[in-house]
Amino acid sequence: MLISLLNAYSSLFYSYNRIFGAILLLASFLYPFSGFCGLLGWGVAVLWIRTLRYNPVYIKDATLTYNPLMTGLGLGALYAPNLQMVVMVVLISSLTFLFTLFLWNILHKYHLPFLSLPFLCTFWFVVPALTNMQNVHIATFELYYLNTLYAWGGKELIAWHEYLNYRMLPLFLTAFLQTLSVIFFQNNILTGFLVAIGIFIHSRLAFLYAVWGYTIAFLFYGFAGIDVAQLLAFHAGFNFIIIAMSIGTYYTTPSWSSLLTAGLAVLSTILLAHGLQHIFVHLHTSAYSLPFVLTVLMFLWALRQRPINQHPQLSTVQYFSPEKNFYRQSNHNERLKNLWYLPIDLPFFGEWVVSQGYVGKHTHLGEWAQALDFVIVDEEMKQYTREGVRKEDYYAYNKPITAPASGWVVAISNITIDNEVGEVNTAENWGNSIVIQHAEGLYSQMSHLKQFSFRVKVGDYVRKGDWVANCGSSGRSPVSHLHFQLQTAPFIGAKTLAYPLGYYLTIEHGKKKLQTFAVPQEGELIQGIAPNTLLQESFGFLPLQKISVLPTAEQKPVEWECFTDAHNASYLYCHTTKSYAYFVHDGTMFYFTSFEGDKKSLLFYFYLACYKVLQGFYEDIEITDTFPLDLFVSPYNVLNDMLAPFLPLTQASYKLRYTKIDDTHHTRQIQLESTVEVHFFKQRIKKYNFQILLENGRIAHIKAQVGKQETILTFA
Repeated sequence: MLISLLNAYSSLFYSYNRIFGAILLLASFLYPFSGFCGLLGWGVAVLWIRTLRYNPVYIKDATLTYNPLMTGLGLGALYAPNLQMVVMVVLISSLTFLFTLFLWNILHKYHLPFLSLPFLCTFWFVVPALTNMQNVHIATFELYYLNTLYAWGGKELIAWHEYLNYRMLPLFLTAFLQTLSVIFFQNNILTGFLVAIGIFIHSRLAFLYAVWGYTIAFLFYGFAGIDVAQLLAFHAGFNFIIIAMSIGTYYTTPSWSSLLTAGLAVLSTILLAHGLQHIFVHLHTSAYSLPFVLTVLMFLWALRQRPINQHPQLSTVQYFSPEKNFYRQSNHNERLKNLWYLPIDLPFFGEWVVSQGYVGKHTHLGEWAQALDFVIVDEEMKQYTREGVRKEDYYAYNKPITAPASGWVVAISNITIDNEVGEVNTAENWGNSIVIQHAEGLYSQMSHLKQFSFRVKVGDYVRKGDWVANCGSSGRSPVSHLHFQLQTAPFIGAKTLAYPLGYYLTIEHGKKKLQTFAVPQEGELIQGIAPNTLLQESFGFLPLQKISVLPTAEQKPVEWECFTDAHNASYLYCHTTKSYAYFVHDGTMFYFTSFEGDKKSLLFYFYLACYKVLQGFYEDIEITDTFPLDLFVSPYNVLNDMLAPFLPLTQASYKLRYTKIDDTHHTRQIQLESTVEVHFFKQRIKKYNFQILLENGRIAHIKAQVGKQETILTFA
């Protein structure tokens, strides 16, 4: 329950940092009755959740408890302590909880947050009822706080108060700290200082944006001729701080564009705050956080109407840490964009040349521009042997054509006679063709195939790599070649679709280079990935498979287990360290997508060592990738956290090399080497070296070298 309580406090700033929560809890008790009432409001919400049998997760993540907590804090700060007020806190916090459920149900339909609206409804519609109660009294500490201070410590305490609040610090900093204290309905720099320290511990980026939001407001007040003292009036200044943190670091990932958007949101909130206050002053109340709430809802609604991946980017997965949000999302945007695509392979074996690419000179035009033509050439770049006067002379003729991905055969045309060299059949333009459905709205078409060479029929299910027909020269095909396109319709000759191929190799000057989710270019010599059985077996983890790993011969084995979650994502779970390593194995590539847990665990070493492994053995290629930076702690993290979205200082890179294989066709043993390097300002600050041995259909062991320390992971 203590964790749930701390989460409720830290969630006021979009955080689940327990240290931050403890600091906020401490700060709330600088007004003891306010701190007590805050705890009481939270306890009332917890009791309601349990009584109504709601999911206990709403207690832990504070979804339904932070508004009653705010209500308790506000009531405790504004009213004098007595038994009647304690009862009122219980009743009014209960109403806040009911407001929370009501507004949550309404706004959830539009995928919008309810923020502090339940608290606002309580203070506008319920709290005014307290004015009719003679046994409930307004707190006098804020009204006569100098008198109270004099009673506590005489003139010396008042002198210290004057020095701390008005003379020790510059006006900007004093006003900033006092404004931060408003979250607890206080007005002192000590509370503000505690809150500021807590924000900095939680997130350096959040602190930066808090200062940014307040700076814009402070400068605009001076520019517009508004008394800076009004930043503290009606809780206005706090709106500007929290809106910058909200729009800039929580709902979007930090970047230059989010910084500018947050600044625009602050200016919008200033106008709303002063406009609304002219209305609420006649209602004898305050707008409180309403300017913040309205600005968030309007900006969030506007940002969600755009195409995906526009800047500023909305946070797709919420880690409740601006740094982690940025590191993970920027890394995922770069290396996991392929998750949007179904991997499509090349539809043939061996090395072929792209004779015509997208928007080609001859036939790839208009609605059929996104297509590829392939031929086979020799070392002299000739497509044929002998004189090339017969279709059989062409290297591509009669070569096997394979399914580029698994799916159902939905159309076949097998009525066109193959052309002799130089002839074209424009009446039957596509010639003999096959269309395979791979997913809803995704089809592949292969054309100019050899008549009567089909090995499948309509309605058959084919697997990726299955031999479906042979290359021919039918239709508009003066020489033997393969026409390949992807489309959204199930018939031959449909409009083409621009779509990347999953994995293939380009060959230039004898050197091979891996291409990942790219479109082959005209003139490129390319080759598909030939899977290696040992690699596929070693990394083919199955659900509920258990893996025992020995760190050394003397220690007890650590047990991992493979699971699949509700979103069909696969992961390895370490029962000893409670760590998770999510991965994808699409048949051609094994790669990890994220890691959560103990960074000193064996599972983390395995995650680093096998971060990305191509399931084919090629000694002359190097697999490279990058890591999210939150995985690596360094002395420079504070500086890097604050500057990473604007000026990247740190990089963490991965390289994998294929070093040894005993037999290409009947492989029993493979050796791999991988390296992880972390650089700060191009200076290496950390390095991991791994040697990976695959043997007899499994991973045999991994040797990990970090500095002078060596760890051997032996797989039982």
